[in-house]
Amino acid sequence: MNGFDREDFVNFINQKWKGNKTCPLCGVNSWAVGPIVAPNLFERGAVVFGGKMIPMIPLICESCGYMMFFNPAVTQLIKSEPPAEKPAEPENP
Repeated sequence: MNGFDREDFVNFINQKWKGNKTCPLCGVNSWAVGPIVAPNLFERGAVVFGGKMIPMIPLICESCGYMMFFNPAVTQLIKSEPPAEKPAEPENP
């Protein structure tokens, strides 16, 4: 993934978030943008390591720690790059 601009994300949130911007848990309006995270998936009762991951942008209440997660692709603030092609391996004689 390419760079991520926190200020652009804050502008995105301010544009999309209609109404009261207080935390639904504690009622305080004090938010922080966390780093983009990509946790491993949990499937069929187990964590899947090395599989697909879903990147998320956390928005964290600075009072109680309540978190909301946003899909970076939907925000269109970062662009994903196609996986790099592996160079061809030489054949064994």
